[in-house]
Amino acid sequence: MFAFPPIIDVKIDQPEAEISIDRDRVADLGLNLQQVGADLASMVGGNYVNRFNIAGRSYKVIPQIQRENRLTAAQLKDVYVSGTDGNLVPLSTIATVESRTVPRSINRFQ
Repeated sequence: MFAFPPIIDVKIDQPEAEISIDRDRVADLGLNLQQVGADLASMVGGNYVNRFNIAGRSYKVIPQIQRENRLTAAQLKDVYVSGTDGNLVPLSTIATVESRTVPRSINRFQ
């Protein structure tokens, strides 16, 4: 019998940022946690919300902050979310951003 080494094709090189929201701080400031989540989703999520027509062509509306303002995890601290009475609250006031490196993909057989 021949013993072959296992084929490992895992590449751990994908950057990832996790935003942890302090729910107690959100409540202390009188913010709506659902609105905070909706604000973050619309700024960095990339989901389209609607379509519009220009000259007979249909285009998707995808709300996002500009690419150069969301390239690193540290830049997410400069994002503002909706507060009470129309005021804006910096994300760094209610959340922490943790950066790490994760596997790009984990391939499995069957």
